[in-house]
Amino acid sequence: MNQYWPDVRSLLEILSYMIKDADSEGVEIRFSNSNHHVKSRHTTKLLKSFDRLDPKGSEDISASLQRILSRYVLNLGELTRSPSILTNHKTLRPLNLYIFSNGKWSSDSDVQVFIKNFSHKLAQIDPRKSSHVGIQFIKFGADPSGQTQFSRLDDGSYFKSSVTPS
Repeated sequence: MNQYWPDVRSLLEILSYMIKDADSEGVEIRFSNSNHHVKSRHTTKLLKSFDRLDPKGSEDISASLQRILSRYVLNLGELTRSPSILTNHKTLRPLNLYIFSNGKWSSDSDVQVFIKNFSHKLAQIDPRKSSHVGIQFIKFGADPSGQTQFSRLDDGSYFKSSVTPS
């Protein structure tokens, strides 16, 4: 991703500026090669945090998704099990992930399996919320191995089976 870092930064600037008011807490950015994250309604703060990060390092995209999405599943489970939380006007807002990547993930990252398992888990906890998470991969570069990863995701055939709660 090193060679695309200026382009990633530009897209982050544009995207964060456009969506920062969609959530009262602002935009949260996380990095697959670091545990560092920042949440802000101010694009400048997000960019300063981005600028401090080194773009080098391996991308275990499944582990990164696990860190983010496990919190969502945990919160959804708590809301579903505890009606008192729901009566206190706490709701779990839809989650949209924009993943900037060249697709060159570590060999043990099986993104398709992870996403399919995650969608089944959501449907089991609360079928009404199973469509409340969107994952958008934004591709940088044209590396053949990265292109293969994105082609597998874009094909969609892996995800065609409907998710139905048991």
